[in-house]
Amino acid sequence: MKNLIIIAFIAAATLTSCKKDCGQWYDTDGKYCIDMRTKFYGTYLGTFTIGGQTTNNSTLFSVHGEEGKMYWDNDQYVVLTSSTTFDIPLQQRNENGTLMYFQGNGSISGSQLIMTFTVTVNSQTVPGSFIGNKQ
Repeated sequence: MKNLIIIAFIAAATLTSCKKDCGQWYDTDGKYCIDMRTKFYGTYLGTFTIGGQTTNNSTLFSVHGEEGKMYWDNDQYVVLTSSTTFDIPLQQRNENGTLMYFQGNGSISGSQLIMTFTVTVNSQTVPGSFIGNKQ
């Protein structure tokens, strides 16, 4: 009887410790750790609107480098804040000799990516956005 209680205790302890601890930048399906960035990885086709001007374009989200960070068109980066949202930290971009500064945030829902940001050029700040679907 004593051995049966010990076996039951060990079995219960083993079953309750099966939940996978994956770390800050990972989701789990209960069995495997999945990098949260995989939801975002890919090419999105959609509409950029900056300062009221709209263009249809594509943007690429790629996964490389440190955990929790993704690259947007290979030279800007975003930082995940959850498995469906991200921040665009203040960054500088040189566009044909003109310095641009931008920052914002975004989210993903299903295959749709939405980003909102501001762009500052020559001390003038305008709003921008991108709404696109994964290709």
